[in-house]
Amino acid sequence: MRRKASLVILLLTLGILLALAGLSDRVVIGGFLRVESESIRNRMMDFSAILHREAETLAAFARDYATWDETAVYLRDANPGFVTSSISRVTFDQIDGFFLFDRDMAIRLALARGPTGETVEAGVGEVLRVRDLARAALESRTGAALTRLVDEGHLVLVAACAVRPTSGNDVRSGILVHTRSFSPAALDALLRGTDIRISMHRPGESGPPDVREAARRLSPRAPTWSTPLSDGRVAGHLFLAGAGGAPAGLLRIESARDLFAHGRRAFRVFLLTLAAVCVLFGIPAAWLVGRLVRADVARSEGEDRFRAVTESARDAIFAVRDDRIVSWNRGAGLTFGHAPGDILGRSPALLFPPEQNDEIAEALALLRAPATDPMLGVPREVWALRRNGQEFPAEISVGTWNTREGEFRSVILRDITDRRRDEAALRASETKYRIISNHTSDWELWTAPDGRLLYTSPSCEQITGRPAQAFLDDPDLVRKIVHADDLPLLAGHCGHDASAGRVDEIEFRILHRDGGVRWIAHTCLRVYDDGGTYLGIRTSNRDITARRSAEDEKARLEEQVRTAQKLESLGVLAGGIAHDFNNLLVGVLGNAEMALDADLPASVRESLEGIRSAGSRAADLVRQMLAYSGRTPTTLRSIDVDAALRESMPLLRAAIGHRIELDLAGSPGTPPVEADPAQIRQMALNLIVNAAESFGERTGVVRVRIRCVHAGPGFFEGAILHDRLHEGAYVAIEVEDEGCGIADAELPRIFDPFFSTKFTGRGLGLPVVLGIVRAHHGNIRIRTAPQRGTCVTAYLPAAGVGGPAGPAPSPPAISSWKGSGLVLVIDDEDLVRDVARRMIERMGFQVITAGDGVEGIRLFRERAAEIRAVVLDLTMPRMDGEATLREIRAIRRDVFVILASGFTERDVSAALRNDPAVLFLQKPFRQPLFVDRLRKASEGSTAGPAPAAPPGG
Repeated sequence: MRRKASLVILLLTLGILLALAGLSDRVVIGGFLRVESESIRNRMMDFSAILHREAETLAAFARDYATWDETAVYLRDANPGFVTSSISRVTFDQIDGFFLFDRDMAIRLALARGPTGETVEAGVGEVLRVRDLARAALESRTGAALTRLVDEGHLVLVAACAVRPTSGNDVRSGILVHTRSFSPAALDALLRGTDIRISMHRPGESGPPDVREAARRLSPRAPTWSTPLSDGRVAGHLFLAGAGGAPAGLLRIESARDLFAHGRRAFRVFLLTLAAVCVLFGIPAAWLVGRLVRADVARSEGEDRFRAVTESARDAIFAVRDDRIVSWNRGAGLTFGHAPGDILGRSPALLFPPEQNDEIAEALALLRAPATDPMLGVPREVWALRRNGQEFPAEISVGTWNTREGEFRSVILRDITDRRRDEAALRASETKYRIISNHTSDWELWTAPDGRLLYTSPSCEQITGRPAQAFLDDPDLVRKIVHADDLPLLAGHCGHDASAGRVDEIEFRILHRDGGVRWIAHTCLRVYDDGGTYLGIRTSNRDITARRSAEDEKARLEEQVRTAQKLESLGVLAGGIAHDFNNLLVGVLGNAEMALDADLPASVRESLEGIRSAGSRAADLVRQMLAYSGRTPTTLRSIDVDAALRESMPLLRAAIGHRIELDLAGSPGTPPVEADPAQIRQMALNLIVNAAESFGERTGVVRVRIRCVHAGPGFFEGAILHDRLHEGAYVAIEVEDEGCGIADAELPRIFDPFFSTKFTGRGLGLPVVLGIVRAHHGNIRIRTAPQRGTCVTAYLPAAGVGGPAGPAPSPPAISSWKGSGLVLVIDDEDLVRDVARRMIERMGFQVITAGDGVEGIRLFRERAAEIRAVVLDLTMPRMDGEATLREIRAIRRDVFVILASGFTERDVSAALRNDPAVLFLQKPFRQPLFVDRLRKASEGSTAGPAPAAPPGG
């Protein structure tokens, strides 16, 4: 068999060689010429399309520039800047010309671009060449013309268009001509040819015989013609139409290859190759025949093995030929219940329900489909029918099986009843858990052991502002959105080796897509299956921003309450001490001043002056305590803080010594404030002295800056006082030094009364500053660092209208004024009653005294008609001053009452009740002020008693 096949192959090979040897090389070469001619014609058609496209482009350029408003302006105004600013910057792919004619065909602009790209003035020949076309275009109905011409071996495309404005009217102010010249090299580049030569010929121009023949043959209807040349080359010709279809020239393309020589070489190479193949063909042919025989044996053995495999398979496997079942394996009998003898030779349609759906119909159609059908081998799910009539779901796959007997269709069918049941249970489970995870407000994540993100719940978009797909595309996005300060916390949390079932929770911040910060409660759980295999990490993230904000707000409010309670407690303590101390100072200062009125020896007067001086200093201390408690007497005026402090510069410089330099700088336009000038100076003095003392023995500079700031929402967060202040303009008084700074442990106590780190300090400097700022409804902020200095900024609300500060009122001078009548003194302090009695008696009055309000009311009721004035203490046991005043008014409403208190007039304003017959006297009172109040009360009192006020009046 092998010998016969080899002999047949050898005879066929010899026959082919003899047939090829009988062929003439001219026949082969003729075929080459036909192929080359067809190629040349195709190139001519391509070139014709290229020229048409270039002409359309040129016409579009001309039309755009002709309708350009600046072109019309140039023709009207002859603006020389038009050339340099517009035309000279225009660049094109080829060498171009640009011409403008007015309506009288006078040339107004002629430019050309050379081969190197520079713009030069066009010559006279170019102008004359395009003038006729310009005149025709101007006179034409459309105002445009397009033509081709051949000049000096170049192909020139010419487009002309009438210049008209873009407004829409057809007023033609001139004609614009745009030319583009193509050299043979440029045309060769357009065709991208490497084996052709291009030339151009004008009409009637003498040339090669094929050119003259082409000029005779070609016309607009037959624009291309090709012909072989005598030297084995092929020449192609393209008719170039000008204006109105008149011939403008011919374009000639000549192949550069000698087809005769090329064809002979190719034929010789072919014969040599064929002879070599024939020589070597015997051995491969014999090998191929042997391989075919072995393949036939292997196919037979493979079929036997295939039958053995199919018989042992549990799936139903059967073969179909001509719509009849021709093989039936054991698995098919178990699946359908048919014995081989009952089913072989019958139609496979018996295996499917009678009511066939589209899937069953398509599966049966594949049994008759050709072997090239792409659906062969693609599994699909159908319903199958057992012998007992039971329908069951199955997966069927139809393939092609070739044997020696012919082509069969192999069918593999698998019962998928159990799989369908498992898939339904799995879908139900997935649906249940997906509903839970997709509708929870927590952000759930599932990370594979290799770090891939397997699942993220949709709630991540609500928490982070980013869709779930963004996290699936970039698993590292979870770490990227974590706040930079919290990354170490998250890295340490996720890096530990937690055991199965252990849940760890941390709280950290993430960056929302809108730029905001969200707080996240993060829990991790490492998950393992029943066999102990690590499956990954299940993560749950809950947005706790609202809770953290509430906790922070609660902590802030609690801190405000603690601070307010502390300040209030210390203020009450300081106010109470000041009140009691004021009563003592009334006795000290009053007795000293009355003693100084007597004629005493110089040594005694010196001692009394010392007592009065010490009492005055004690009164200053009391005022500082009252200032801390916010109860300092204030006289509010609209003042310029910068001007007020500059007036006090001599005092301020003297207070800090010569080693420290004081630098005061204000900002222009700083508004005034409603404040007590004395208290503002006191506040600045305390801050500047503290700053100067922070330098110790060193020299330095204390800088005071005054500027206006706008307090918006949250401006005073972190300030010392937690009062809710109004938004708006504030004047900031900033005192800055580069001294020793304040230690962190001491910073919370610096505003406590009597706390001081200096040996000689009394601890009232900063508490007084705090009291003054609080009394003026302002706030204070401190920025400090040990060994780096301190900056204290006091904020006072700006006044609506400012004015210069007026002079502070001076206390009334001591006078020798005398009065007469009866005065009632009501005070629970014996020392105060005694001093007041003696001062009043020295003024010529009679005095009666009472130790409390009850006794005072009794005395007033008995002698109401005689009493000209009442000196009443506000704070007393049994009946306080306010209740006593109401009873006095009920008895006699016109009597003047001098209300004395260690507190400020603002604190007792409710007791004054806007009563013009009530005068306020601040303790400790000095003799001149007491005389002034008593004089006003005596002069304003009536001679006799007035009717009593109605109850409750």
